[in-house]
Amino acid sequence: ELVTKVFFGEYGECVASATNAAECAKVGGSLIKGIYGLILSVLASVAVFVLVLSAFRLVTSAGDEESIKKQKKRITMAIVGLIVAAMGEFVVKGIVFPSGGTKGIDVAAAQKLVLNLTNFIAAFIGAGAFVMLFYGGYLYVISAGNDEKTGKAKKIIIGAIIGILIALAAFGIVTTLTSFTSGREINLPGRVPGLPGRSN
Repeated sequence: ELVTKVFFGEYGECVASATNAAECAKVGGSLIKGIYGLILSVLASVAVFVLVLSAFRLVTSAGDEESIKKQKKRITMAIVGLIVAAMGEFVVKGIVFPSGGTKGIDVAAAQKLVLNLTNFIAAFIGAGAFVMLFYGGYLYVISAGNDEKTGKAKKIIIGAIIGILIALAAFGIVTTLTSFTSGREINLPGRVPGLPGRSN
């Protein structure tokens, strides 16, 4: 398939002209999408099977702590696998092969995906940090001079503040980086920027 339809053609038609090469490239994109779709389907099916099997074993573990811990780890990995598979589907169809593979890589969609994903993670971390900050403050108030409880409350508060700072920094950095445009004019050495209303 790759030789006769993508790289060369039946009689070398893929390299005969630029138009033929573009058509063969479209066929190659479809083949890659098909291979990717097959791999993604297999991985998603395996993740669902592991999820169901681990949930069944968790229910029937009869209080065995080691078995419960192992099944929880497998369930977590299966859920992460399903999330990655779902994101991979969006990345391939929306960014790598937009419009059914008729267009090139959509950089704007990739920037938007990174921005949305970072904002979601930052918001999740920030919300959790605020909750832990209030919890740490509550522990500090009710510690009543107990050094152990006070120390624990201080550690929680410091960790929450660090989490908030990380979330704000991640949001600021990604927002700044994705605001840059690829079509921006760059001043080369020896070139003076033009003033408004005047030409160089």
